[in-house]
Amino acid sequence: MSENAEGRRRLVVVVGVGVVTAVVLLVVAVLVLGDDEPEAGTRGEKAEPTATAGAASTTGAEESSGDTPAPDDGGSAPSADEPGSDPGTSVSDGSDGLYPGTLKPVPMSESADMGDGVTATVVRLKDVRASAQGAGEVEGPGVVVVVRVTNDSRKPVQLGDAVVNLNVGRQNQPASPVLGDKRTRPFDGSLAVGGSATGRYVFQLPKPDARRAVVSVSYSGDADIVAFRGVMP
Repeated sequence: MSENAEGRRRLVVVVGVGVVTAVVLLVVAVLVLGDDEPEAGTRGEKAEPTATAGAASTTGAEESSGDTPAPDDGGSAPSADEPGSDPGTSVSDGSDGLYPGTLKPVPMSESADMGDGVTATVVRLKDVRASAQGAGEVEGPGVVVVVRVTNDSRKPVQLGDAVVNLNVGRQNQPASPVLGDKRTRPFDGSLAVGGSATGRYVFQLPKPDARRAVVSVSYSGDADIVAFRGVMP
């Protein structure tokens, strides 16, 4: 074999080995780069937890804000005991068991102004057994209510139309007057300026064990109906 032919054969072998080596290196490079770069789906899945955490934080803030009560600005309606209340709340409309138009009760130990300088005071309440004398009256547990009226006005007042009532219990149940009881001494006649008069009234109790009592007094249709709140003797 000639030297030229032998040289060409060696050149072909060298070139072939070089080509194979280049192909192998290319394949290795592709494999290495493919392992290092995450797929699109994987990148998306890694990003989702961050977005979810952000949404959860926003929702929690909204819920927390909604659960926080608004500060009290003092805008609640005043009670009947406070200045600025509706004037109508100081007068009974009858729904509380008292006669409509009755003024708000004062403590039993105080006096009440019926207008024009005429005042009323509850002197005492006393347990008794009411005796039935008149038609429709029934004997049973009762109470004597003693009321004093004082005239500090500038003219005499007539007491013939004076009315005294008693209501007992939480529902202000009316007690029935026992006019036939011999202890009854209702107001009557004329009360002079500067004078005082005492009336005595016997009532049969609708509830013998009632402890709350409201006594209401008025001496005429034009005078205020005053009331006194206290406990039974």
